Amino acid sequence: MKKISKITVKKYVFVWLIMAFPVANFLVFWLYANFGSLVMAFQSRDFMGNVTGWVGLENFRQFLDDIINSPIISVAFRNTFIYAGNTFFVIMPLQLFFSYYMFRKFPLHGVVKFILMLPAIISGFVVCLVFKKFVEGALPTIMFTFFGIENFPNLISDVRYGLGTMLFYEVWLSFTTTLIMYSNAMNQIDDSVLESAKLDGVNEGLQEFFTICLPLIFPTLTTFLVVNFSGFLNFSGPLVAFFRFNAPQQYQSFGYWMYINVAATQSQIMYPYMAASGFLLTIVMAPLTFLLRHVLEKYGPSADY
Repeated sequence: MKKISKITVKKYVFVWLIMAFPVANFLVFWLYANFGSLVMAFQSRDFMGNVTGWVGLENFRQFLDDIINSPIISVAFRNTFIYAGNTFFVIMPLQLFFSYYMFRKFPLHGVVKFILMLPAIISGFVVCLVFKKFVEGALPTIMFTFFGIENFPNLISDVRYGLGTMLFYEVWLSFTTTLIMYSNAMNQIDDSVLESAKLDGVNEGLQEFFTICLPLIFPTLTTFLVVNFSGFLNFSGPLVAFFRFNAPQQYQSFGYWMYINVAATQSQIMYPYMAASGFLLTIVMAPLTFLLRHVLEKYGPSADY
């Protein structure tokens, strides 16, 4: 009995030691930080961050008023939904198609994988610098030399094309972790399922992808859909790498707008206002995220076979 008791104690000590770090991390970096932000949302602060008073719901009222009347925030929200649409309707389908391409080992799949994964191997700021040098220097030269086009526009700084360039850059750098995750999920599909589908007349290619592979990896797809949806309002994308704090207003997302209002100045006057805006958006996004997960899990295709 005494021996069993010692084993039990050691087991619980081990469990508590293993759990100590994640619990402490949750308490300090999530609970404490978010509680502090919630309290800050009802305060006003001076340049140095000293609390100058309690303002009730004034910060919330001001943010709601700015959503309606501020052209800067209106443009930021519009761009945020454009970036989100790019993620959900361009990037994710391309990731799935290329993952299937890797999974089925179609011709040149190794070369395609290397090209798509190369930006992930190199530092993000190095890739950004190379891309900027190409677009601003090499591309105009190429267009003039081979096509005779003079005064080719700068696709980054010209506001007519800059947002599209940011979207393209986002697509180009998106084939990293998700490509591996989707491919690994497809590799878990039993060969007998694929052989049975082939005997039933399912052709290798788009038909197999949509009728067999996509339904069977839907839980993985659900995870990425929910994660991307929950965080799309915080998106700042490549804007920080390209412009740091000086992105043209026409390119700015809401996440980038929040970032520059907090990080681009030494003043802490805006902190309560930004805390209130973040809290309001959380109230909106949290139930929508849980609803999306519920709908996808309940009505999405089953992965059982």
